[in-house]
Amino acid sequence: MDECSSNRIHRVLRDQEARLDLRPGGVLDEAALAERLDVSRTLVREATIQLFAEGRVLCDSRRAKVASVDFDGIL
Repeated sequence: MDECSSNRIHRVLRDQEARLDLRPGGVLDEAALAERLDVSRTLVREATIQLFAEGRVLCDSRRAKVASVDFDGIL
């Protein structure tokens, strides 16, 4: 796997989450994101794992969702 590409996709998704382009509680559709960003699903999956580790994404058994924004924690 190309580590640089995975990190780039991670930054893109993190930035979209910060701009609320990815809505809190919204499902991250791996296939749709891969198509929109013109990358493989594997890169999107790796970026999602990084976002999960940061607490920006919540995962259940089959889906990843954007975590809620804690505006008190931002300050």
